[in-house]
Amino acid sequence: MEMERVSRSTPFITITCCCLLLNPLTYAAFLAVYKTPSQQWTGTGTGTPWFSKSPENRGQDDSLKFLLERLVTGGDRASGFACDVAPHLVVCVSNQQVKIETMNLKVHVPISSYNQTETMVQPYARQEDKALMKWITPVHVLLQKMKTTTPVNCNYTHNVPIIVFSSGLNVNLFHEISEIVIPLFITARHFGSSVHLMVTDYQPWFAQKYSRILTRLSRYQVIDTTSNASDHCFPGAVVGLKYHGNLSLNPDSIPGGHTMLEFKEFLRETYSLKIKNAKEIDKPTLLLVSRKKSRPFENEDEMVGMME
Repeated sequence: MEMERVSRSTPFITITCCCLLLNPLTYAAFLAVYKTPSQQWTGTGTGTPWFSKSPENRGQDDSLKFLLERLVTGGDRASGFACDVAPHLVVCVSNQQVKIETMNLKVHVPISSYNQTETMVQPYARQEDKALMKWITPVHVLLQKMKTTTPVNCNYTHNVPIIVFSSGLNVNLFHEISEIVIPLFITARHFGSSVHLMVTDYQPWFAQKYSRILTRLSRYQVIDTTSNASDHCFPGAVVGLKYHGNLSLNPDSIPGGHTMLEFKEFLRETYSLKIKNAKEIDKPTLLLVSRKKSRPFENEDEMVGMME
């Protein structure tokens, strides 16, 4: 095996190879530059069912109630609305029809049994990082007592649910994968692409960089809240993303059943990667990226010796 070393003195000191943290396949997939056009959302939707059952779920109820039961625990099931609050995340789910005002990021949930209440959700992981949360635009979820549970005055009416999340402010591969891509996979995968994605704090580079991921998880074009000032109605909504921890995907955690192996295969299929393992490469090259500033290797010489 060949081994190359990037000198400590090189002016191009970069972030530690993500392969030290992630499966090399994952890293290679996200470095791919590709943009695929996706289907436009329309005012009438597509007529497809909101929930596509995976094989293991074919015997389960297809109703919107399943959305609530799978993504959150506890809460008031009778109202059709519940929130999962944890140190790292806040995720709110409604299996009732909702109206979303994209201009001011308000989610209206009409219910018949409660007076009006408001829940503020910053739809991003790492809720405990107060400095980070200052940059995440909040979404206001309003439970409103109404005679009818059908929203009115909608510019667009869709027949599949919506997932609302923030793309954050990071331009850092580790955080993008750990705090957005994997949580989005966990939250959206079981919908079988029959779900809309609405992105707050929208960054064009994010949509382009991860276009293949987004179009695999949703068959509709991403709704950009920064450029779309209209009212959208959906039969259900998820505000926030499920987060299992740094680079974590726990099959025993909510919503359950998803594994890191499944995520790996999802990436291989998404980016049409043919190589499954590094051993399939004839002469792989091992690269050590040296760092001088943050997170430097303290035993770099020993590491090089071991690599040789």
